[in-house]
Amino acid sequence: CAGTIAGVGNNALGVAGIAWQAKLVACKFLVSDGSGANSDASEAIWYAWEQAGADVISNSWGGGVESQEVTNQLRAAAANGAILVVAAGNDSKDLEGTPTYPAASQVPNMITVSSSTRTDAISSFSNTNFGWSNVFAPGSDIMSCGNDNDSDYKTLSGTSMATPMVAGIAALLRAQFPTESAAQIINRVY
Repeated sequence: CAGTIAGVGNNALGVAGIAWQAKLVACKFLVSDGSGANSDASEAIWYAWEQAGADVISNSWGGGVESQEVTNQLRAAAANGAILVVAAGNDSKDLEGTPTYPAASQVPNMITVSSSTRTDAISSFSNTNFGWSNVFAPGSDIMSCGNDNDSDYKTLSGTSMATPMVAGIAALLRAQFPTESAAQIINRVY
């Protein structure tokens, strides 16, 4: 996700991200099997907006039922002007019929991202709902940085690959229009 957002381009190395100059802060709360506690997710969101001052918070995670603790923290981040970019999920479901969180949360300043293919079709795995899934971004067969070593690259698919695409766009727009509100930036993304 970090490489997709801010991988430096034009250097003949690896991949180029969307927003080369973006400053990143990594807030990890998931363990190696992909599970994590809602209290830790809440703390990661809090750290991103309160301690690190993040303008855009990219959330390539989700699943399960709504956690009021996480929703409250997302609302607090939004109230402080953060743009929240969240993954729609990878269960091939309609979020209205089968909501998954935080994608289905009704929180201001939030963009829910579904995945598309290189031909602009909906990725077969992507959750969708045109009420909650606000945008589609490339998420199938995305090559980016791996985490094994400094020259590791991987090709992955999922709404977690599409989410940093949109977060990178939001970061570029924040830099281009620094006086605009989160809502104005989000309207530009749409």
